[in-house]
Amino acid sequence: MTVANQVRDTQIPIAVRKSVFLDNFTTIVLIISVICIFTFNNDTTGIGKTATNLLMIAFMGCELLCVAVRRCVVVHPVNLLFALFLFICMMSLLWTADVDLTMTRTTSLAIMALFMLCIFNYIFLDVRKIDFRINVLIRTIVIASAFASIYLLLNSDWSAGGRTNDVIGDANQASAYLSYALPLSMYAMSKKLLPKLVCVLQMVVVFASVIVSASRTGLMVCIAGVALYVFIRSYQRGLLSPRSIALIVGVAVGCVALFQYVMTNPQAYEVIGRRLQSIVDIMNGRDSQMNEGSYFERKRLLELAIALWQSHPMFGVGADAYAHFAAVGIRNTFSHNDYMQILSGVGIVGFIPYYAQHVYILKNGVRLRGSLQVMVLVMMAQLLFFHFFVVFYYQKLEIIYIVLLIAMSTNMKSKNSWYLNFS
Repeated sequence: MTVANQVRDTQIPIAVRKSVFLDNFTTIVLIISVICIFTFNNDTTGIGKTATNLLMIAFMGCELLCVAVRRCVVVHPVNLLFALFLFICMMSLLWTADVDLTMTRTTSLAIMALFMLCIFNYIFLDVRKIDFRINVLIRTIVIASAFASIYLLLNSDWSAGGRTNDVIGDANQASAYLSYALPLSMYAMSKKLLPKLVCVLQMVVVFASVIVSASRTGLMVCIAGVALYVFIRSYQRGLLSPRSIALIVGVAVGCVALFQYVMTNPQAYEVIGRRLQSIVDIMNGRDSQMNEGSYFERKRLLELAIALWQSHPMFGVGADAYAHFAAVGIRNTFSHNDYMQILSGVGIVGFIPYYAQHVYILKNGVRLRGSLQVMVLVMMAQLLFFHFFVVFYYQKLEIIYIVLLIAMSTNMKSKNSWYLNFS
């Protein structure tokens, strides 16, 4: 080390040096946390689940320490919307049909509110590093989704047929969050945030894992996300070039060939072909004819959620108290529809602040330009469509994606009022 460097280092305040060390350490912890959340998100026990929880706690602790060192905290309007939603869920304890269920959900939402605040502060606390940290999160999600897909493929006995719930806990949830990562990977490739080969390999393993998960909705969202990104991006450029047209036609032909293979190959048919046939039945206005119980069960659960909301339209029956009515003794039953799960639980007063977050992203997204606009709007379309078939509003990955979309569609550098200094 030169004398000049030694002098320069001694002139750096100790508090700043501590802050830099904390920033770097927090980044490492966040990267590992996201990888673990993608891979072990649905495990209820085991080393993976324990490691995920410990890493989340470590990340939140590090980021809160960074806030204390810098004596500044970032409070985004979406933080306030989520806090309002949490408050309404807490207030529903006064009228809930099942105190235990509502208390459990409210507790998990409180943790997610703190997690959301910490990710916002990680990205926005240092104005000079906003773009760098957004790119870090993009790269991390792309790599994490690839890692989780490989983990799923290597640990699934998919050749025997059936779904992969024993590995990932919930096939729909895994396929959803992996599918959302595809437009993100295409955006990362266009901006050269990652090598093209890495992005292509990520898309291949993610698509393979979505097929293996045997999630009908996941497969539709996966294919639609890629097709929409390619089509809209080509349209933005003013014309559909021969290359773009060939790519779109190639995707369509590939989908048809894949469908034909799945429906004629015995093993592939047992994994997902039977469920694809169910989609064809439903889209033709018929009940599922494949002796597939999930369709009829979901229909019953959704009808119950609608009936509960109609009986308590303004305030609902209590946050996540739906399971109390759905099946006595089965506490993990849900409506398979985020919109109706929230409406039946906390009514219109809770529905508005929660989905105001998504309206905020869409409003900012339409003002963007180029591939960033396409990526934000396509991911939001995927997310909002999937909410018709799942209940994700309290999930960790849901929070991560929401924060990333807000960060990419918001110019925080011009919003100094969101930075609250304290002494």
